[in-house]
Amino acid sequence: YPIMISQVNSADEQRVVRWSTKGYTMHSGFVVPDDWRFSTIVQFRAIDYGMELCELKLNVSPASVTMISELPFTLELYRLRQSTPLDSTSLNYRNKPPRVSKIASVQIDSTSGGSWHRTFACKMDEVLSFEIACQPPVDKESCRVEWWQNKSHPASG
Repeated sequence: YPIMISQVNSADEQRVVRWSTKGYTMHSGFVVPDDWRFSTIVQFRAIDYGMELCELKLNVSPASVTMISELPFTLELYRLRQSTPLDSTSLNYRNKPPRVSKIASVQIDSTSGGSWHRTFACKMDEVLSFEIACQPPVDKESCRVEWWQNKSHPASG
């Protein structure tokens, strides 16, 4: 399971996104942004001694896609230059770690969902940082992704 999950918003680069809500309070009241360009930053810690081989998986079931979007969309996965744990209470788009490389573009659709995995070398106690972002779609409504995990049924994530 990730040691940290947070979102950043390229449309509002300095705002820290809280999990409890995607809106924020201003002096004039509660604001829900209409321009949402969120990316999800995820960090994992390699904890198994002697394994030195990690696997990153992205599995999205067709049922999940139906809940998210009727149109196909692409998720892009990036490796980030960050080897220490991030502080999600201060993370925003402007101060997020830089992208090192694009590691995948995963097509997601309501018929087959989407699945991708890759194994790579890692060291015990290494912190691995990734960004999951929607490829800029023609229709901005076509790529809406929510992240959640069920530890009782961890097949997707």
